[in-house]
Amino acid sequence: MIFIKAFLKTFICLALCAAVSLCPVSALASSSSGIAQSEGVINEAGRADVFEASISEIKTMLEKGQISSQELCETYIERINTYDKAGIKLNSVISLNTNAIAQAKQLDTERAAGHTRGILHGIPILVKDNIDVSGFPTSLGKTSLSKEAAETDAAAVAYLVGQGAIILGKTNMSTDDVATRYTVSSLIGETRNAYNTALSAGGSSGGSAVAVSANLAVAALATDTNGSMTYPAALNGTVALRPTHDLVDYSGIENVVKARDTVGPVTKNVADAALMLDVLTDSTKDMTYSKALSKDALKGKTVAVVKELSQYTYNSPNEFKQIDKEISALFDAAVKTIEAQGAKVVTVSIPKLFTYYNTCRESSSGSANAKAALKAELKSLLETNGADAFIFPSYLSTPMKSGFDEYGSHKSSNAVYLNSGMYLPSLVGLPAITVPMGMHSSGAAAGLEFVALAGEDAKILNLAYSFESAAGARVAPEKAPNLYEKVDRPIEDTSSEQENVSSEVVSEVPKTENDSPKGQYIAVAVIIVAILALCVWVLIFGNYKDKKKSLHKNRNF
Repeated sequence: MIFIKAFLKTFICLALCAAVSLCPVSALASSSSGIAQSEGVINEAGRADVFEASISEIKTMLEKGQISSQELCETYIERINTYDKAGIKLNSVISLNTNAIAQAKQLDTERAAGHTRGILHGIPILVKDNIDVSGFPTSLGKTSLSKEAAETDAAAVAYLVGQGAIILGKTNMSTDDVATRYTVSSLIGETRNAYNTALSAGGSSGGSAVAVSANLAVAALATDTNGSMTYPAALNGTVALRPTHDLVDYSGIENVVKARDTVGPVTKNVADAALMLDVLTDSTKDMTYSKALSKDALKGKTVAVVKELSQYTYNSPNEFKQIDKEISALFDAAVKTIEAQGAKVVTVSIPKLFTYYNTCRESSSGSANAKAALKAELKSLLETNGADAFIFPSYLSTPMKSGFDEYGSHKSSNAVYLNSGMYLPSLVGLPAITVPMGMHSSGAAAGLEFVALAGEDAKILNLAYSFESAAGARVAPEKAPNLYEKVDRPIEDTSSEQENVSSEVVSEVPKTENDSPKGQYIAVAVIIVAILALCVWVLIFGNYKDKKKSLHKNRNF
């Protein structure tokens, strides 16, 4: 009897252990919604794949149920808490949307029901804090926040939300948009470079550039007046598109210089910038900008190096004699990459460029005439040389330091500052895009800028995409690594498919080896056997104990 008792005990324990091992935790979570669940066990595989993912890749993950919008928001918020508010303290995000998770859950529910609002359905986006977002105060980087939140979204935000985007929060900016050397707000202080926090992030859209570079969101909105998008984007290894002036509706955004102000996307790659421009111009039906992308776009084209913005010349101001040699070397390498793609590179000169910089100022009485003259000269240069676009480094100076000196002045105040973007596209509202072209030894990234004539946004996106595909110069910041272990599984990149997404909902969570129906049936069978063994235990040893007690009582009488 003792042997039978021990045997049954051992059998029940082993059966229960086997059942638990065969019945995976994921099988216990509901999969009826068609999305990976965030309650219970964390979906580490899905969260790991978010790191460095493009919009198209995240879109595919959502469609396949590899991650939910709720998990996506939670992942980015976790990264913000880990790297922006703590750890290396990048300080790029001013505020978070407290309703983001609830909005994500709603969008997950809609996806499960077979409905998606658009190509950004359930994807979190950050927005510079001079852009109105309903329910948020628009701080302009000031401490004196208005008590009243914006009642409506800026037009650009409305387009994003209309395509299903979640506004995750607002990014830091230079107070009142007035500084371009750095991003320092009186609200939360200085945003630091994503690669080296001892360096300036550039301004005034440094918050958006740093946040995207550090993977605190897949993309962000920013604004540009005088290179205030392209400069910080270049320093932080991101792509920034300054659209043709007035191409994107600027209503609901604070103006600095109305004749120059533009709003555009900051992303990690050109394909995402093109997709964002499709959304911002309400051209998602035709995918006007995304569909044009080709890795071979540079083949047979001609690009023109602007001499005054890329190398030392006697016609340049004295400060241009102090161009950083590493930036020049990176630019030379970028030119070789362009030539290797089958493009012809010519050098052009705009001798009056720095004079134009002053005469084109809106405060100048001859501003309109000066702008017309510059536009005509630029068009003539391209036509004469058979060129499609201009190129030059986004900035030419040695990356500047962050922080303040003992007198309260920012350390960059007296440093050489050469932001090329302010000298050409901003003067006459031309489209410009900066793309990573390498890393400076200080730790900051450097960018290559493409500029074309007004309305030729698709052209520069295509040329930049071709260069990016060949150069592959984007580097993820080492100090803001992935918080989860990356799983070696391919994620389909649909950036070249360019279609308006109204995708089929995945019916179940992606299966692992233990998620197979066979394994679950075995687990159920083992559990039943264990229960039966337990019943036998009770019947045999329960009766045995009763008989033993009865016999003992009879002996006492």
